[in-house]
Amino acid sequence: MTKFLAKITFHERPWLWKAFLAAALLASFGLRMINLQDPPLDFASTRQLFSALKARGIYYEYVTNVPEATRNLAISLGDVGIVEPPLLEISLGRPID
Repeated sequence: MTKFLAKITFHERPWLWKAFLAAALLASFGLRMINLQDPPLDFASTRQLFSALKARGIYYEYVTNVPEATRNLAISLGDVGIVEPPLLEISLGRPID
């Protein structure tokens, strides 16, 4: 088995790399199509909503070609405070309360 795996290299057979990539994309698409009718807010809807508000606020902090009222509203809605302990989130220069 080891000799067989040692013989298969992507550098010698570029078609193998393309076939592997196509199979991986097809498998990921197939997994995505499972339960497609389920709503996106199905497990932790509160966390998903607050994360979306934070991401939108961070995005609008750096965008300059939008109306000022829209920008200020998005930034203020993005500052929702701490809903859960921020274990994996980055403060991006803003102090954590």
